[in-house]
Parts: sequence; C-alpha cells; structure tokens
Amino acid sequence: YRAPRSELELNPLRDELAELVRSTRRRTRRRTGRELRAAGTVTVTRGNLGGVADIVRWFAHNADAFRIAAFLPVAAVGRTADELRPPSREELWDAIAAGLVATDAGEEELQRMRQELDQGRLHYGDPDCSRFVMGLVHRRGEGTPGYHVLRGVHDPRREGEERFWRAFYRRWGGISFRADRRAEALARALGMMLRTPGFFAREGMPYLWRLSRRVEPKGPLRLAAGLASGRARLQGLALVSHHFMSRAELETERGSERLSACTFRVPIEGRMVSMCEVNATGLRDRYYAGALQRS
Repeated sequence: YRAPRSELELNPLRDELAELVRSTRRRTRRRTGRELRAAGTVTVTRGNLGGVADIVRWFAHNADAFRIAAFLPVAAVGRTADELRPPSREELWDAIAAGLVATDAGEEELQRMRQELDQGRLHYGDPDCSRFVMGLVHRRGEGTPGYHVLRGVHDPRREGEERFWRAFYRRWGGISFRADRRAEALARALGMMLRTPGFFAREGMPYLWRLSRRVEPKGPLRLAAGLASGRARLQGLALVSHHFMSRAELETERGSERLSACTFRVPIEGRMVSMCEVNATGLRDRYYAGALQRS
C-alpha cells in the first residue's frame, strides 16, 4: 500500500482493519460480555475528494465493524502543504451521497439521496463546524447496501417520525446502552417500556412501522423475516464531517462566533481550548514541546 493511486486501491488495507476490529470484538465479547465499537476517520482534500464515494461505499459494506465514518476536510493550519486545499461542505456531502447509491444510479436517485442527507442533518456546536447524519445500512445478501436516514429533522413529510424522537428525548435524554452487557441492555429497554407503555404504544410502534416500510418497501414482515433468517442485515452507521478553521478564519467575526459555540475542546495551559485554536495558532507545537521537556 506504499504508493496507492486512488482511495479504491486502499480498500484491501481497510479490509484488514475491519477484520482486526471483528476479531478483537469477538474476543472482547467473550472476555467481558461488552461490545467493542470502532470509528474510522478520513482526511479529505481536493486531491482525494473523487475517492470519497468509494470510501463511503466501503463503510456501508463494513457497517458491522465501523459504526462511525468521519470525514475531516483539511484546514490550512501552518503545517499544510499549499496544494492540499479543502473541499466545501456541499462538495463533501455530494460525494458522500454518491457513495450511498448504486454506481450506475441516475441523477434522480443521486438527488434523492442528497436531499435525504440534507434533511436528516444534525449538528453540535456551530452548524458550520460539525455535521452528522444517523442512519441504518440494510443489506440483503451481497447486493448494494441501502442507507436509510433515521431522522428527517428538516423534512415536513416526516413530522410524525420526528415527533417520536422529540418525545423520546424529553423522556429519556441522556440514557445510554453503550457500556451495557446484552442482558443489561435488554433489562434497561424493558424497564423503559414498562415505565412508559403508553408512549411506546402511541409513538414508538407507529414510528417503527414507518421506519421499517422505508427500509423494506415490500413490508415490515419481509424485513423481519429477512433479519430472523440471516438473509438480511441491519446496522447503524453515522456519517460525520468536521470542518476546522484556518488561522485566517479564526480572526474573522464569523470565526469568533464559531469559537464561542465550540464543543470540541481540550485542556491546554490551564484552559479548555477549541481544537481549531490548537491546530492553527501553534498551541499544538508548544504543548508537544512542553511534554517532551517534562518527559
């Protein structure tokens, strides 16, 4: 893999990493009873933007190993080669959309996926900084995986589905199954349903029905049969983009607004500092130099 000519040529290396995650996850589950989850990150420049669709396609085929695919457009932070220019947010998410449809899909299908990703976008901190979409990958055999956005936040046609999520977070915001063993997760879910049976009957079941119809147009029963028999698989995959600022952007009024809303901070020199400041103002180099002196 020393001299790949495209992102596609790196997929065998990614396959090795996915197998490493799977084997480690099996050992972790046997020893601890807990799940191991992995995320993958990709630095994006105009040079490899054309390969983003291939990377997304790979993540969809390996959603059992990687739960998060994060794309980080390169930022001019003083250590960046001049030719490594970042794509815009729109260009990046257009490329992500292209990886979620069949390679021979027409413009209409591609536009549908672009719209679905845009309507399902969420963010934390400032909207220009970090964007993410929560979705499900549905695979039948070795066919092309389908990607289905969980939330249509900005889609008025899916107001009923979004009503479920808003009501769910009002009742259960902050709850987490992340560190649970399987029996613990089952007990937690059962406890939630027993505490609010009316909510799950009124909102939860209709939401699951609508979601299953989107995932499997031939009907929820067909989806359930496929999952039960192992002929189909359904896995979560979050798509994320982080857009860091250059020093020039930091010094603008808009840059100050983004910094004030930043949720991606690390402790340096006695204060919590935005990663954009760490990257672009020399704080990273000072921190490393100080760490070397202390060691």
